[in-house]
Amino acid sequence: MGSGLLVEWARISQTPKPSLVKSLADAQMVLDIVCKATGKTREDIHSRTRCRMEISLARQICMYVLREQMGFTIDEIALAVKRDHSTVSHGIHAVKQRMRLNPALAEWIIKLMHEIESQKDEARRIERTKHVSSSEV
Repeated sequence: MGSGLLVEWARISQTPKPSLVKSLADAQMVLDIVCKATGKTREDIHSRTRCRMEISLARQICMYVLREQMGFTIDEIALAVKRDHSTVSHGIHAVKQRMRLNPALAEWIIKLMHEIESQKDEARRIERTKHVSSSEV
């Protein structure tokens, strides 16, 4: 991984994660964005299949993003992706290892995380606008 890419990855991974962002809507947003980016469906992510590597990787990327960017606990992620605690821990570790070995994958995941951050910012902006509008009425 290039030094600039490593710094960016570290910055995203170390961003403070307020517990308020942890919600079903956030988990669904992450799943939807990862599914769109990988060409998979939520049904694929929730399926029991392990033999199709691209589905497993998409599922593990969801786990990684929910943990590193959204601050979900292992148990919260397990609920969101319908897996057990040990599978989630393994999935997160597997993505970290793949990112270290594959700079192109790391860069792609970082871009994906930026897209998710943009979606979160837009959702917050819309929510603030709704709140201001309702308080003015």
